[in-house]
Amino acid sequence: MAFKYSRRKTSIVLARLIEMQIARFREYRKLVDGGFRDELRRMKKVAKGLPADDQHEYFDWHYDQLSLARDEGPQIHRAALVIAMYSVFERGLIQLCRVATNQSITARAFEKQANESYISAARRYLKKDLRLRVLDGEEWRRLDRLRLIRNCLVHDMGNVAKSSKATQRAVGNTAGVSSGNQGYLQFDVSALENFGKDIATYCKRVADAIP
Repeated sequence: MAFKYSRRKTSIVLARLIEMQIARFREYRKLVDGGFRDELRRMKKVAKGLPADDQHEYFDWHYDQLSLARDEGPQIHRAALVIAMYSVFERGLIQLCRVATNQSITARAFEKQANESYISAARRYLKKDLRLRVLDGEEWRRLDRLRLIRNCLVHDMGNVAKSSKATQRAVGNTAGVSSGNQGYLQFDVSALENFGKDIATYCKRVADAIP
């Protein structure tokens, strides 16, 4: 016997799945960051056992490995997680729009217009076509800045100077995100935590608004 779930229950389950995926990303980050920290501790332990005059030579010789464990590795992984988290948000929001469409026989099918981002199209659709009550405050603005930051990673390899003025403003206005010494995106752990919270919270509020 097939069981049919209401649109509301379906949307709530979907929002919960989005939250769970974001939580898994958090665990991935902790695991990978822990591996890099272990490597740093190992290198420092080896250096500590060397004569003082040899310690600098040791780190010079292993500079690439040190840089990878201390700087490059964590940043590469965090940038990849930012892209993945945005993808979860974008796909999740579109799925919520389609769930909402199915509960209204008068609603137009969800579609993106030319030169419009998917999350902007979803926001427009939820507000104007389905007339759902979703927030337009600072939470949404932070997620729109996430879109610009993600695009900088994907299209400009994280080079902030090559990105649009809007993206540069987004970087400057997002806590835990900076352009770094070389002009490339740098992420603190706090930025990823905030992105994850905003994604989970916003999707839950959209789901709760679907009757």
